[in-house]
Amino acid sequence: MWAWITHYIGTTILKTDATDADWGQLARTLGFAQSPGVLKVVGFIPVIGPLIFFLASIWQLVAMDSRDQAGT
Repeated sequence: MWAWITHYIGTTILKTDATDADWGQLARTLGFAQSPGVLKVVGFIPVIGPLIFFLASIWQLVAMDSRDQAGT
């Protein structure tokens, strides 16, 4: 649901002349950015779980920040 809202806002409300986005582009980008979150499932394992959870969180932040930097 939030992905659809993001797509709607980005392609209608915040649209500029350079905006060229479709659902496939958004889904691919969000999937790439959120996929490390799967590793957060092991966060309950003693000792190594919190470390894996932390590293997956950092990975997600880096992946989200790396989206389409050509326009900046």
